[in-house]
Amino acid sequence: MDGQSKYFVIFHKLLKRYKHSFAQLLEELSLTPCEADILMLLGAEPACDTATEICARFGISRALVCRSVETLLARGYLHAAHDRADRRLIRLSLCDAALPAARALRQYAAEYYSRLFYGVDPQDFEVFKRVLLRMAENVAVPEDGALQEDWMEKERLHI
Repeated sequence: MDGQSKYFVIFHKLLKRYKHSFAQLLEELSLTPCEADILMLLGAEPACDTATEICARFGISRALVCRSVETLLARGYLHAAHDRADRRLIRLSLCDAALPAARALRQYAAEYYSRLFYGVDPQDFEVFKRVLLRMAENVAVPEDGALQEDWMEKERLHI
C-alpha cells in the first residue's frame, strides 16, 4: 500500500467507526441514519430547512431524504409548511416531540468529536480542515454532473 492510500484507509475506518458508534443510539431512538442527520441538522441549523438543502448538505438522494422526512412527519417529529414567498418550497422544522432525540444525538456527536480530536492541536485541526476542503474541491462534481478531469492530470504529473 502506497503512502497516500493508507491515509484513505484510515479515514475510511474513522468514518466506519463513527457510523458504528451511532448504531446503538439510533436503535434506541428508532431512527435511521438519514433521519438522525435531518434531526441534528434542523436542530443545529434551522435555516437549512428544505429537502433540497438537506440533500445538498449531506450529498444524498432526494428520494432518501423525502422518505425520511415522511417518516419523521408521521412520527410527529417534524412540521412542514409551504414557504410564504415561494409556495413550491416546503419548510421543515422540529416539533417538540423531536427535541429529546435531537438533543441526545447532538450530545452524542459532541462527545464523539471530543474523543476523536482529543490531543489534536487546534492549529493542526485548522490545517486539517483546510486540506480536507481543498481535497473535496479537487474532486468536486459541478452542478452539470461533468467530472473535473484536470485533477487526474495533476496526479499523473505529481503536482
